[in-house]
Amino acid sequence: MSQKKSSPPKGGPRTVEAGYHSPPSWVFPLLSLVAGGIVWLVISSGFGMVASIKFHSAGFLADFEWLTYGRVRAAGSTAFIYGFCIPAATAFALCQFASLSRSRLPLPGLVLIGTVFWNLGVLVGVGGILGGDLSGFDHLELPGYSLPILFTGFLALGVWGCLALHQRENSGLEIEHWFSLAALFWFAWILTTATLLLHTFPLRGVAQSIVSWWFTGNLTVVWMGLAGLGAVLSLVRKSTTVVNRNLGLFIFWTLLLFGSWVGIPAAAPVPAWMPVLSKVFTALLLVPVLGVFVLLARSRFRFIDGQGSGFAKLSAVMFVVFGLILSISAFFGFEKLTQFTWFNIALEQLGSYGFFGFALFAVIYSEVPHFSGFAWPFPKLIKAHLALGAIGLILAVLPLMAAGLVQGLDMSNPTVTMVDVARNTLKFLRPATLGELFIGIGHLLFLVNISFLVANFARRKATVLMARLHFPGAAEVQS
Repeated sequence: MSQKKSSPPKGGPRTVEAGYHSPPSWVFPLLSLVAGGIVWLVISSGFGMVASIKFHSAGFLADFEWLTYGRVRAAGSTAFIYGFCIPAATAFALCQFASLSRSRLPLPGLVLIGTVFWNLGVLVGVGGILGGDLSGFDHLELPGYSLPILFTGFLALGVWGCLALHQRENSGLEIEHWFSLAALFWFAWILTTATLLLHTFPLRGVAQSIVSWWFTGNLTVVWMGLAGLGAVLSLVRKSTTVVNRNLGLFIFWTLLLFGSWVGIPAAAPVPAWMPVLSKVFTALLLVPVLGVFVLLARSRFRFIDGQGSGFAKLSAVMFVVFGLILSISAFFGFEKLTQFTWFNIALEQLGSYGFFGFALFAVIYSEVPHFSGFAWPFPKLIKAHLALGAIGLILAVLPLMAAGLVQGLDMSNPTVTMVDVARNTLKFLRPATLGELFIGIGHLLFLVNISFLVANFARRKATVLMARLHFPGAAEVQS
């Protein structure tokens, strides 16, 4: 007689007598990778809050050299991208690959080794930035000595992911697996190339800037697009069978083709064909963006019912909005108006946090209970996080976009001094600080939830281990 397949507990942790089965050995390392990323997320919020306050209150923490605006902003950006985004996206990809195999996966210790090395590299890098050892390259402010540590950690995670994928039961892959697998290799490629050309064997002159723009464009558009869409599409496919595979592959290849050329500003001191080519391919990003909109419209914007569905819906909307603004900004000289303004910072935040950050929140809230076997301890905090994140994003992005437009118009007017330009944009920066505060509070709630879930998981793991060792009374221990 066939037995009914057991499902993860929904009402909280079970006892050993209730039939709790110890999860696979790879679950704890992946859970540690996610939890560590959320810790860095909270740290990045703290740095972002300090940087936002300092821009309109220059005397704030002015006596601390390691908390100057330039260092704090770079440390916050690094903690968010390298501390949270990359580990969380990698953990989701590895979880996807591991779930394709029902056999025992080899070398789960590689995930733990990768987690330790990656977090050590981020810690060394952020410490170096606060100490004044910045590289000067946007989105790669990390000092050179931290990059080999990061690469070692990512290599260990990537090798285990490939082993897990190799042991899958079915030869075919779903469309979201294509996105996640490509993101894994794409990041390894751009990080290695940028490290070699900017740190190990540094290029000279403007060639350094070209490599830096190339890295930024590929990181914020291609890699975040691949990993973020992989997360969003996985939640779409689990709720409906209407996902069109051919359309998904079309989005996949057009994103790789057009996105890898963006990033060179219009006023860059390089041969004229480079900014023009970058502008053309930025405009062509409208193709995969519209493809995503059509794919989501065919599925009626339905995502798997769960605690992360609200984040997934907002993430999908933010991707379309971000892509439309980015593509349209390549026309009509708009880029020349907004360069060197707050508009570009707001647009980047719309993509990196509104789309990519919310996509990671969605899959973490949806998938962690499934592969850990534990429900979120405080479900109401998830709704509070969603509300705070949405309000904070609006307050952080819209005022900065308005400030950028005012700033661009003022700077194009020769009768307006730079002092007046700064004064005219000051009123937009204070609401943005309030938005950073809301976002930071939401991250703290996120940390509370994951901390209690990891504690429950570790306590149950210890209980099962003691039961296996026939420790007296272990079977009666409650979580």
